[in-house]
Amino acid sequence: MIRPFPQSIIEQQKMFSKIINPPYIREIIPQSIIEQQKMSSKIINPYITEITKSFKKIADGIKETEEDIKTFKVAIVELGYPPHESIDMRRLRYIARDYRENGKEHVEKYIDKFMIWFYDSQMLNNISLEWEDIEHIKKRLPLLRNSIMAYNQGMYDLVVPSLLSQFEGIIVDGFKIKGYVNGAIISILLDYLLLKNRDYNSSLSFDDAIHKYYSEKILASFEHGASIKSDVSRNAILHGADTNFGKQTVALKVILLMDYIIRSVDNLKEETIILAQKEIEKYRKRRKSRNKRRLAKSNVRRKKY
Repeated sequence: MIRPFPQSIIEQQKMFSKIINPPYIREIIPQSIIEQQKMSSKIINPYITEITKSFKKIADGIKETEEDIKTFKVAIVELGYPPHESIDMRRLRYIARDYRENGKEHVEKYIDKFMIWFYDSQMLNNISLEWEDIEHIKKRLPLLRNSIMAYNQGMYDLVVPSLLSQFEGIIVDGFKIKGYVNGAIISILLDYLLLKNRDYNSSLSFDDAIHKYYSEKILASFEHGASIKSDVSRNAILHGADTNFGKQTVALKVILLMDYIIRSVDNLKEETIILAQKEIEKYRKRRKSRNKRRLAKSNVRRKKY
């Protein structure tokens, strides 16, 4: 007897199934793509769920870290210190959360002691050693070395004016600026140094906080005989209005800021330098034109009288 050939594709599939899927292995081998998917889902889904949970934890952790960094930047500037990248994340987050939960007055009670303890002589010596390999400050290295030595020996009166006198020179040299420089030009350079030289996530950078610190604390205005607005005011100290700057905390603030500025200048991109130079050239032309107009008006008034 010859078995008749199946009359349709469906019958062929049924016959093929009987041949390759005998009853004793049907429980082991899935009968269809859907069953395979179901089996795969049962195996894979728990892992996918765990991976998803892990990614969510990471994302939540990054978000919390960003929030803590934002709070720390505000807090540390209000507390009178420039933020510095050497502080570890655990202590940064502690200060940020303590500031957020308990307020500025609470953190003020211990911040000076903490900063002096954390940035001890060994830490500052390490910072000084790293300066040795930076090309653009080579001519200033003797003064910078001596400032760290003076700090470690408690001669804070020498540290503060010595370093404050170098900020402008380091920034100007970094941008290769020649000729007349005033406060307006320094402000332009600070913008390019700390706000316009970026290609990274600014929320995780201290550049904006350093810009705020330099603008509000270092460049703070003063009047002779009036109360001093900032304990690190460059003008008040170098012009002799402030004579009470010989403190360890003040010296430390200036050293930490100096280190940040040195590194920022070292990381300047050539395109940023060129853009800053062009803007300063425009500023100087505008200033020259204004001065000419003022001089012309002044001459007219003199002729009248």
